[in-house]
Amino acid sequence: MKKNKLFRVTLSLMLVSAISYPIVTQLPVVSAVTTDQSVQREGKMSLGGSLNAEQATVTQQLLGAKDVTAENTIRVDGNMVNHYLNDGSNANTGVFSSAYIQPQAEGFGVRVQIVTPQNITLVSATTYQNAAITAGAKDVLVRIATVVEVTGEGALAGVYALLEESGTTLQPKDIQVANKEIQIIDSIKNNTQISDYSTNQFITDVKINIINQINQNVEITEQELNLIIINQLQAHQIDATISNELLNELMQFAKDFSETEAAQNTDTIEQLELSVVGSNWPEVLASQEGSLTVDQALALDRPDYSDNSIYHPIIQAMLDEVYLLLNQGGDLHRVYSHTFVVETLMPQLSQSELEALNYIRTLIYQVTANTDTDRQAQGAQNGVEQPTYKTYLTYYLNQAAQINQEPSFNEIIQRVSAATGLAAEAYSIIGVTQDGRDVTVTFVESWQVTEPVIGTYRFNLDSLEVVDVNTQEVFPLVFDFEAVYGVAVENYAIEAPIPEEYTVPSVESLEEYEVPIIVDESTESIPEVTLPEETPTEEVSSEETITPETETSVVEETVEEVPVEETVEDVPTEEVPVEETVEEVPSEETVEEVPTEEENPVATMALPDFYQSWTDILNGMPAEGIINNETILSADWGDYSDSQIYHPIIQAMYNRFFEQVQINEKVQELLSHTFVLEEMQPNLSADERAAINQLRWLIYQYNAYTWEADRQPAFEQPQLNLKDEYLRRINNYTQAMNDSSVREIISLISRTTGINMQAFATEYEVNADNPSYFDFYYWVDNMPAGEIPSYTYDYINQFVGYRPLGLDAEGNLNAVEPIQAFTFASVYGVDVADEYQPQQAIEYPSQLQDYLNAQETVETDQTQETVETDEVVE
Repeated sequence: MKKNKLFRVTLSLMLVSAISYPIVTQLPVVSAVTTDQSVQREGKMSLGGSLNAEQATVTQQLLGAKDVTAENTIRVDGNMVNHYLNDGSNANTGVFSSAYIQPQAEGFGVRVQIVTPQNITLVSATTYQNAAITAGAKDVLVRIATVVEVTGEGALAGVYALLEESGTTLQPKDIQVANKEIQIIDSIKNNTQISDYSTNQFITDVKINIINQINQNVEITEQELNLIIINQLQAHQIDATISNELLNELMQFAKDFSETEAAQNTDTIEQLELSVVGSNWPEVLASQEGSLTVDQALALDRPDYSDNSIYHPIIQAMLDEVYLLLNQGGDLHRVYSHTFVVETLMPQLSQSELEALNYIRTLIYQVTANTDTDRQAQGAQNGVEQPTYKTYLTYYLNQAAQINQEPSFNEIIQRVSAATGLAAEAYSIIGVTQDGRDVTVTFVESWQVTEPVIGTYRFNLDSLEVVDVNTQEVFPLVFDFEAVYGVAVENYAIEAPIPEEYTVPSVESLEEYEVPIIVDESTESIPEVTLPEETPTEEVSSEETITPETETSVVEETVEEVPVEETVEDVPTEEVPVEETVEEVPSEETVEEVPTEEENPVATMALPDFYQSWTDILNGMPAEGIINNETILSADWGDYSDSQIYHPIIQAMYNRFFEQVQINEKVQELLSHTFVLEEMQPNLSADERAAINQLRWLIYQYNAYTWEADRQPAFEQPQLNLKDEYLRRINNYTQAMNDSSVREIISLISRTTGINMQAFATEYEVNADNPSYFDFYYWVDNMPAGEIPSYTYDYINQFVGYRPLGLDAEGNLNAVEPIQAFTFASVYGVDVADEYQPQQAIEYPSQLQDYLNAQETVETDQTQETVETDEVVE
């Protein structure tokens, strides 16, 4: 087993077997401006002329245009592509790209949703925005989708056709400049390694400067245009990396743009400022160095975001909350998360507002980064390498970028984030499962040493409700910012469509994050991001063609049977389904050899990384078991008998487990003992913890295969699958351990009885009739409901024991009876020393203190009555 760092969290990406076309990417849903976005006009759709009937139906669903009539639908063939792009396309050219546009109210800007980003390999949504505005688009929502992987330029032909159908007058010259703009942006990104955001910002600023210059001087000279290019290259710090050839192309583009209709109209500036904006927080974070103490942060000059004509009131309110938390102490990271939710909910925040959010994030980062040394020291005590706060934030941003590439998953995460205030840019998304129409996801604050689970939430695809799995709380559609900040955030959602047939099977494999979107030498290594096999993005041809394979059904195009025989030559067009990418698919000869019966089957299993936390492993597992009892008993799961490396109890527990499997005996207590062991031996090595995690994984497989069908819901809680039930127990344990008033009692009961909350569903309460008793009830899986072990902590006598339910002969609560303490030696024949160090003394609960005070008052009154009686007798 290979050691991994604590932050190596994997995300279960759902693989769709029947239809792998994903839900469209959720567009940020709330506007910060005062436009009436409730005004929406009739939408129009263009469909690629090469789509067969089934492909066309799926594409229409992806675009959210199933209600668009035939009168508002046009078919785009090669001749139409050539009409707009002048690229030599003809009637024989295959066209798959499709688009949907919906005119919006004034002030909306140009918003582009790429519904299938995994199939658009070259052109970004921001580039489409820039090009569409250059061509003359105003205040319109554009969706683009393709069921076949293409470069993306050809999708513009459908957009242009729809804009004209909607009444926009397009000039051929302007369209040519818009098409050239896409090529220029791609060249800058490829030749300078500048990000898509920065490149589009550069092009936007060039166009705004040209428009301003024209409107001031009527005419603009070539020298003035060249100066604008030079100045903007310097302003965006890309002048040193630009080649002479690309510089000449940029100067020619500036001249061409200055002659477009868009350049003559100052309204174009408004469209650009409404549309082509962004916070660029990833690059801001990468540039951060050093940190601030709380005192240093409080001594800084405070920016003023109170002008509501410039800033949405939530921005000043969030900054005020940060300073309040700096003064009083509190969770700054929560505000950091909320900044991303606000940005998602407000797609039309101005550049000034986005920069203000970045200031808030920077302030939070600087102060929290100052705790790195303490967190890393705490991690070292636990034998865990703890990365910096910056490393985690970078990882979360990479995670969010990866999720954005899976539109179906992104849609769900955006809705859960909007409801809960938990952003993928601020927390780990460590698992996703689906049961019918319910999709469940878990958020973890993994940058904390203790890795607490923030919450597990269920999203229903029909009702769109978000529900806390543990508390069953139903969240409103939008997080209640007013309750936290005193400022409401309006919701003008532009809902992304969800295909009716959308289903997600059980997760069969994990996709780890690779290739970070942020490259910064000051951060530690970060898990890289790779895309699932369903969404390859490499080796894209610049043409779009039709082959026998592309004429097959939608389902056939999305499964592994990728066409490999056809090649494309001399077809004049913009896009192509990527048949070429299949050349990199391993042939049958390169597939790893199937093991023979003599080989260990473990060698070919997709096992988890057992050096992760158990919570991460559990979240990454499919709900159902993947191996049977025969495999458990026949495979080689390792030798843990070397006492120089492993505590002897570990091998003893493995032996006990295999004995229990052979006789089909329950192993819930054995699972519980693995957690008790970690409590009693806090200094276990990483190798020992990994061995324990593997044992837990085997116990899970055994329970899922043997006992799951008979398991009953605990304490009348909603019945969950085994995985989610285990996660619920871990979450309840984590929450309990964060409560200082009960932490030490829970640990004491665990070490005294061998029963741990992470393995047993648990209910506990201070006894209402006698608060000197703290009662705990544990649910035994696969056992009649009446057989519930219960233990009590006696505050007065300070011990754990068993208290029979009911009353004694005198009508009082039964007293706590001592029990024989659990020992590992009595079960496994191996002694385990209890090296747990309490963090604090156990204190009386407030109920008990009130109870004792009342008892003392009664005794005092009784004593006084006795004295008075004696005096009367005398």
